Amino acid sequence: MVIFSSRTIPGNEKAVGEVMNNLSDKGVEIITDRDALVHVSGHPRRGELAQLYKLLQPKVLVPVHGEPLHLAAHATFAKEHGIPEVVRGKNGDIIRLNAGRAAIIDEAPSGILVKDGISWTIRRLPVSRNGASCPLQVLP
Repeated sequence: MVIFSSRTIPGNEKAVGEVMNNLSDKGVEIITDRDALVHVSGHPRRGELAQLYKLLQPKVLVPVHGEPLHLAAHATFAKEHGIPEVVRGKNGDIIRLNAGRAAIIDEAPSGILVKDGISWTIRRLPVSRNGASCPLQVLP
C-alpha cells in the first residue's frame, strides 16, 4: 500500500499519474485523499516544528524552502528553539555539514538548465521569481 497524502501540484499531474499507474501495475494499493482522510499540507505549524526540534535536538539547521522572508523566519525560529547552528543558503550555495562548523564554502552554477541544440547553459533566475531557495550543486 502507498499513501499519497498530498495533493498533486498543478503541472505534475502526468508524472504523478505515471508513478501511480506503475505502482498499480505491480499490484500496489494506492490511497489518496479521494479514498480516505489522508491529506496533509507538508508545511508544519510552528508548534509541530518546535516539537520536532525538541525530539531530534538537531545541531545544525539549513532552511531550504520558501522565499527569503520565510527562510529568515525559519532561521530565527530555529535559533529561538536552541539549534546552535543555522546556515541560510541560497540557490547554488555549497554548504559544508561534516567537519567543523557548518558553513557556505562555495557556489555552484544554478538556475534553469537549457539546451540550445549543442550545449547546455544554466540561466539564473532570482529566488523571488520561483519562490524557492534550495542549496544544491550542479554536477557536469
